[in-house]
Amino acid sequence: MAIERCDVVTLTQPTGNSTITTGTPLTLTMQATDDVSVNTAELKFLITPTSAATQLLAPTSSNGNLHSLVWTPMVGTYSIAARAADHLGLMGTSTPPRVLTVTAPTVTLSASPNTGLVAPANTTLSAMVGVTAGLTGVVFQRIDGTQLCIGTLTSATNSSCAWNGIAAGSYSLRARATVNGQTFDSATFALNVAASPSTVSLTRTYVYDANERLCKVINPESGATVYAYDGASNVLWTAEGSALTANTCDRDSVPLANRIVRQYDNRNRVEYLDYPGTTADIAYSYEADGALKTISTGGNEWSYSYNNRRLQSQESLQVDGNTYNVGYSYLCPRQPQFCIADSFS
Repeated sequence: MAIERCDVVTLTQPTGNSTITTGTPLTLTMQATDDVSVNTAELKFLITPTSAATQLLAPTSSNGNLHSLVWTPMVGTYSIAARAADHLGLMGTSTPPRVLTVTAPTVTLSASPNTGLVAPANTTLSAMVGVTAGLTGVVFQRIDGTQLCIGTLTSATNSSCAWNGIAAGSYSLRARATVNGQTFDSATFALNVAASPSTVSLTRTYVYDANERLCKVINPESGATVYAYDGASNVLWTAEGSALTANTCDRDSVPLANRIVRQYDNRNRVEYLDYPGTTADIAYSYEADGALKTISTGGNEWSYSYNNRRLQSQESLQVDGNTYNVGYSYLCPRQPQFCIADSFS
């Protein structure tokens, strides 16, 4: 009497030992034949991880005597075989088993921009994961595990997020990707953010009177400069370094002793500056046509001479009993060539 047995079971995929990256779907296919019939309920793929128990996975699709399963393995090394049984329970197992090595994906972290950052800084963190499928998420972290942001998947292999308001400091970062239920970290990525340069903010304030004339300039470094006007709106007097720094036109509060008073001739030209205290006053005189003639202060005097075109031809300074002259000549009208007098006396 012949003994019934399952004649042939062959693992047709994978065809040999192979290496894939986790997240890559792998199609397992067996071919099972028998003289009578194959018990499809007993078709199994035998998957044995290193140092772990064998898993029995049933095919999920069949085409004639070909039976297949799409399997997405985790990282590790596996021995794979196929097993079949006939209606009498007689079994056969494919040989030799195939060895499958499943490697971890590479995770590459980058930042843009990643140089020249000044607090508070903004940058975009990006991770590229070396898989063809199975990437479900990326978390960007400091190396101590502090979460910075959760990435948005921009493709099957890429994720990014915005990290904003970064304080000054040196940071060690990583991207942690989840692929096929497992997590994988990038290499440590260094990011440096410089401190903001210290700045000083000063405000200069301008105050106007009821006639929209400048009444006061409040300088944060030197106090207020106050202005008053005569009936012709000439500046009548000024006071510098005043302590009147309120935002009001309070020029009448400036003491007389602090005012620099201006006097004008009947053509509204300044003819005298009266400084407070012992500071020397300044007097001005003019030619009949309005050209400046002299400036006198503290016993010293500048005097000015003009040619027939009323272009300045000479300046003379009398100081400490000495006279110093500076002369002007012209190549053509109104294009002066500066020259110095040949001698001083």
